[in-house]
Amino acid sequence: MIAQRTVLGIATAIASCVVVGAEAPDARAGLYRCEKPDGRVTYTDNPGACPSARPHEPRGAVQKVLSAPSPGVARSSPARRDLASEVETSAETAWRQRKQQKQDELEALEGKVEHLREMVTWCNHGGEVVRTDDIGMKHGVSCDDVRSEYETLETRIAAVKHYLDEEIEEECRRSGCLPGWIR
Repeated sequence: MIAQRTVLGIATAIASCVVVGAEAPDARAGLYRCEKPDGRVTYTDNPGACPSARPHEPRGAVQKVLSAPSPGVARSSPARRDLASEVETSAETAWRQRKQQKQDELEALEGKVEHLREMVTWCNHGGEVVRTDDIGMKHGVSCDDVRSEYETLETRIAAVKHYLDEEIEEECRRSGCLPGWIR
């Protein structure tokens, strides 16, 4: 009985805070935080209900207060809806990040292949290829190695492009993505 009154009192106090909201800052003083001798904390709109009652300052914004469900009517809790929304948002973010990572990888590979294309062209005209290492030493490189590296990069670029163009949307859809998550 006391717990029901406390819950009802809290719901009434929160509802009045939501209604009055930010337009009337003095209305928040109508909600008092009361710590009982056993350590329990309750909230009331009656400052005389507890000798240690002091005005409560909310630390956040109340988004929505739901009325009590009718007997026999099942409702999903706001916490479950919020959790489902957060899970959906994080899944969408993860898929968008995956797509962005593949696009970044493609851009990096295309930059490397452009550099190798110049080296292959130089090799095809009979030139020698030299690479400089981290400490500034120059080393001769076999043109066959440059061509092999170029072909490997071209193959990788084709695979990443195919994944972005053909596979990622289907993979996302099979895992439960909603339309538009990665477009």
